[in-house]
Amino acid sequence: MSAFRLLVVFLLFAPAVALAQAFPAKPIRMVVPYAAGGSADTVARAVGNRLSEALGQPVIIDNRGGASGIIGSDIVVVVGPTFRLTPAEEERLVPFLQCSAQTISHVWPLAAGSREPSGLGRPERQEEVDHVVQTAPVPSLPVDLGGLFREELRLCGIRPGDTVFAYTDGRTNPQYAAAVFSAASDLGADAMQLTVPLNWNDTKADRVIERLRGADLVVDLAGNPVLFLYSAALTRLLETGTRVLKVLGTEAMLRRVFPTSETRRRADAGAKLLAAGKAIRVTSDAGTDLWMDKGDHRVVAQDGIADQPGAWDNWAGAFLYTTPVYGSARGTFVIDRGDVILSLNRYAQDPVRITVEEGRITTVEGGLDAVLLEEWLATRNDSDAYCPAHIGWGCDHRAAWSSLSANGVPDGPMDIRAAYGNTQIAFGANYGIGGQNQLRGVLSHIDIVCRAASFFVDDLVVVDHGKFIPEELR
Repeated sequence: MSAFRLLVVFLLFAPAVALAQAFPAKPIRMVVPYAAGGSADTVARAVGNRLSEALGQPVIIDNRGGASGIIGSDIVVVVGPTFRLTPAEEERLVPFLQCSAQTISHVWPLAAGSREPSGLGRPERQEEVDHVVQTAPVPSLPVDLGGLFREELRLCGIRPGDTVFAYTDGRTNPQYAAAVFSAASDLGADAMQLTVPLNWNDTKADRVIERLRGADLVVDLAGNPVLFLYSAALTRLLETGTRVLKVLGTEAMLRRVFPTSETRRRADAGAKLLAAGKAIRVTSDAGTDLWMDKGDHRVVAQDGIADQPGAWDNWAGAFLYTTPVYGSARGTFVIDRGDVILSLNRYAQDPVRITVEEGRITTVEGGLDAVLLEEWLATRNDSDAYCPAHIGWGCDHRAAWSSLSANGVPDGPMDIRAAYGNTQIAFGANYGIGGQNQLRGVLSHIDIVCRAASFFVDDLVVVDHGKFIPEELR
C-alpha cells in the first residue's frame, strides 16, 4: 500500500446537557481500516498516544481491516458524528459504502493522514527525482476478494471448461481457497482443491504431481514450501502444459501489485535484453565486482500472470532472472548496509564481503550478518548451496523496499524481490529454471537483493546504481 488513511470516530452520543461539559467527555475510538501490526496501525497508535495526552481521554484503537479499507470506512460513516483524517478517502470509497448519500454528507475531512515511504532514502516528491519511471493507469479492481481473483484468473487465460486446482495446506488462508472457487465458477471453469499436510515433502512429490497433472492452472496457496520449486517433480508437471500461479501475499499487497500492462511490458523488454547477452557483470560502490557467463541460458520473466502452457509465476510484483553457466562465476560480491538477505529476512547491518571462485563461494567475511549467512549455508548440507543460482533485477515501481520492516512476511520478501531497479543474486538450487542445482531435502536457496548496484549485460549498462538506463525498461 503506497498510501494509507487513518479514520477517526468520536463517539460522543451524550445528551444535550452534556454539551456544556469539557470536550471530549468520554473515550475516543480511532478506527484503523487495516490489520494490527502494519504501518497504519503503528502510526495510529502513535497519534492515539498524543491525542490521549492532549485531550485527557483514553484513545481506543479499533483495527477493522478487510476489503481494502472499506469495512473500517463503513463503520466510520455509519456510527455517528464522524471526523476523518483525509478528504481523499471519501472519493475512493463512497461507491462501495453500505450507506446513503445523506449519511456520507455528514462525514467531514479533518486532516491529511500519513504516507508510507516508497523506499529507504528515496525522495517522496517526483520533482526531486532525476530518473522518471514510466507508469500507466491502473485499472479499477473489484472490491470483493472473489472478484479480485476472478480478474487474476482471467489474465491467466482461464476459460469455460478449464480445470483449476487450488493447492493448499494447513497454513492456507481459507478465504483465498474460497476466492479461487468463486473466480473459477464465474469464468465457467471447474475448480478442485488438493490439501496436503504441513510436513509434506519432496519424497511424496510424485503422488501430488499425479493428481495435479491435467489441470489447466494450479493456484498454489500453500503457506509452507512453494510447490516443489527447483525440483524435478515441478519440472515434470510444467512439462505437461499445466501452468502454476503462486499466491502468498496479503490481500492488500495483491491489490497493490496487481499485474498491469506496464509491468508486463517492462519485464518482457528486460527479458529480451538479457537474453541477447552472453556475459554479466555486477559492480557497486561497496566493492562488488562479480562476473559470470550466461551463455545461451534462457531468461525467466515473472509479471504475476501464468497464461502460457507450462508457465510458473508469482502473483506479487514483476522481476526477471537467468541462470549462470555452472562454474563460471568469479569475483567479489559485497552485501552493503541496507541490502537484504532473504531467507534470513534481514536488512544487512554491516557490509558482508563474499569471494566467489570457479562458481562457488569460498569465503564470507564481515560481522554478524556474515556469521548468520555462513551458518545458513552450512546447515543446508548441500555443496550447491554455495553456487550462484540465478541473477537478475526487479521491475515493479510499486514494490516498496521498506516493506520487509513495515509489513514483515509474506509481503516484505516479495516487495524486495520486485523492487524497481534492484539487483538480485541467488545461491543454491536452480533446477527447472535453466540450472542444474537440484533441490535436495531442505530448501537450499537464498536470495540476496541489492538496492544500489550496477548491472551490465556484455558492455551495456542496464542498471546504474539502482536506476535503469535503457528507455524501454523505465
